[in-house]
Amino acid sequence: NAASYAAAAAAYAAELKQLDDELRTQFATIPVAQRKLVTDHDNLGYLADAYGFTVLGSVIPSLSTMAAPSAQEMAALQDQIQTEGARVILVGNTVNPAAAQQLARDTGAQVVPIYAGSLSDEAGPAATYIAMMRHNAAAILAAFGQ
Repeated sequence: NAASYAAAAAAYAAELKQLDDELRTQFATIPVAQRKLVTDHDNLGYLADAYGFTVLGSVIPSLSTMAAPSAQEMAALQDQIQTEGARVILVGNTVNPAAAQQLARDTGAQVVPIYAGSLSDEAGPAATYIAMMRHNAAAILAAFGQ
């Protein structure tokens, strides 16, 4: 079945290329100077790098969601959000959003829930990788008023 697998892989690669082109076009509608994000933890660098966002910091400055930010780290991040004018805090669906929500209240930023640690069930908005990326992009774009 090598030919069948190769054809399926090529078709999926084409779908991923189309998705990437779609996201690049959509994110290009956000002015570069406004593409500033805060994340719940250090896991979205790939998104920032691929689509021209700047991650100013993370609520949990670690790859692990088990870590906890210090009061000093939270104060520094709050200052940076206010100085840089960040409007969006991305929070994955598997993370407790309490610290991000408090940071949003203190700074006026908006908490944007996205799928980052897992997909949704089959009936949900992120049942596949491609559906997840489209769902997350729509949530991010809406937060930026696009």
